[in-house]
Amino acid sequence: MWSARLGRALLAAVILAGAGPALAQESARWERGEEGAVTFADLAIERYSRFTIFCRVTATGSVAGLALTSPYFQTQVINEEGYSLTLVIDGARDSVHMVARDIELWFEAKDLNQQNQLRRLFDGLVNAQRIDLAISTLGWRDSRRIENSAELAGLMDKCL
Repeated sequence: MWSARLGRALLAAVILAGAGPALAQESARWERGEEGAVTFADLAIERYSRFTIFCRVTATGSVAGLALTSPYFQTQVINEEGYSLTLVIDGARDSVHMVARDIELWFEAKDLNQQNQLRRLFDGLVNAQRIDLAISTLGWRDSRRIENSAELAGLMDKCL
């Protein structure tokens, strides 16, 4: 009788202990930074992975963009190949064509259409509470609750 209760108590403790990190991992925070002429905000997603929004100011103008980094891509992507990143921001769905560079995928808004697309995405992210990212051709996806989207305010003022 005691061993059955103890067994159930231990099982419950193991389940709860295992659920803690998984639940904590579901939430993410934007971290802003600057490096030279680049202003950026990183969102840590799965282990050693990040989703980045950046604004790079150059002598010829500024370029806004997105980068997605994951060790998973190291064996999955082919350099200079294109991949479609699907973003769902608080239920609004969009996709961006990204290009592989080593273990990163990049999108740079170089023309007016791309700038408008990125502006629309960024406007959604500034107030976002949840973001889902997926690349179906790689079988990769991630979903996070965002805690501090207000951190993005003003990030793209020089770019978009």
